[in-house]
Amino acid sequence: MYKAIYRTKGNGLPILSKMDIDKIANNLVSEYQPEIIQSPSVFDIEGFSEIYMDVDIDYQYLSHDGRYLGMMVFNSTNSLPIYNPRTNKAEYLSVKEDTAIIETSLLEPGNENIYRFTLAHEVAGHAYLHKDYHYTDPNQMSLFEMENKPIIECRKNRIFTYGIMPPKQLKTDVEWMEWQANYMASAILMPMASVDKLIDDLAMKFDSYSKTTKNIEYISQIFKVSKIAVEIRLKNLGLIKELSSETVKQIKFDEL
Repeated sequence: MYKAIYRTKGNGLPILSKMDIDKIANNLVSEYQPEIIQSPSVFDIEGFSEIYMDVDIDYQYLSHDGRYLGMMVFNSTNSLPIYNPRTNKAEYLSVKEDTAIIETSLLEPGNENIYRFTLAHEVAGHAYLHKDYHYTDPNQMSLFEMENKPIIECRKNRIFTYGIMPPKQLKTDVEWMEWQANYMASAILMPMASVDKLIDDLAMKFDSYSKTTKNIEYISQIFKVSKIAVEIRLKNLGLIKELSSETVKQIKFDEL
């Protein structure tokens, strides 16, 4: 597996720019599924997670109100809190290390795009970039296991909102990790070289590229990501200047 080399803070938090993440994602895609670089298509995020990254995928209801979309478990634990809709109560689950927990409701029809992005966020983002930050040597763990935070919980509002936050606004480690995981998810599902190739094709197909509903929808279908994810990706790559007002309205909801 490709091992990226990058600077980190003393606590293991990566120091990465957008370009750094795009290069890492391009190398990962080129090693796992190289054909999509020149022939833009759907990235096999499940195979990448389970085969390439050796991460188990599990599905659980993570809350009573859908506030969590995913969790990445770095250390085995017997006390991962989940929600049981049958009893309407919280329960504790035993989960082994290197497991991505995805909210079960994302398996419902119509949620494929956000499911794919969430899985990419957890595995390509957190599992690949943030294991050194979160992993704790089991031989040195305290009696209060959860105090070591061997998991990272991803709220719905983080997965959406942190995708559009400029780096200069990021302050805490959590904010940086959520931003990095979002950018990495976008870069894996929509590699820069694939986007450039697709934009070239669009220029030929539509005479000149512009941010139209037709083009956003077309790109969304090619990569199997949401139209919101496409807009954010194009903006981060400098291919469009601003997000549409409709997109901004959808992702700027109140904290859950």
